[in-house]
Amino acid sequence: MPTAKGDSIALYSEGTFDEHIQELANYLARNKTEEDRTLFIKPFVESLIPREDSTPFEEDPGRRREVLEMVLERMNGVGEGTEK
Repeated sequence: MPTAKGDSIALYSEGTFDEHIQELANYLARNKTEEDRTLFIKPFVESLIPREDSTPFEEDPGRRREVLEMVLERMNGVGEGTEK
């Protein structure tokens, strides 16, 4: 059985930071109703929209930190089970 560390490495070995945030938000919202899921995910999507007059998201550690803090604030746990 793989360890949690091994699972996270396999899960996040490809893709960009914003893709991982979108996937994580969708995963955290999976047990919510469709309406609640949309409300839960909306702030994450909006935070990842490029701003015209700012540094690109991938080059802005401050914005990436804000988004990650938002994920941590809204996360109650990652659950258990075999959903992949």
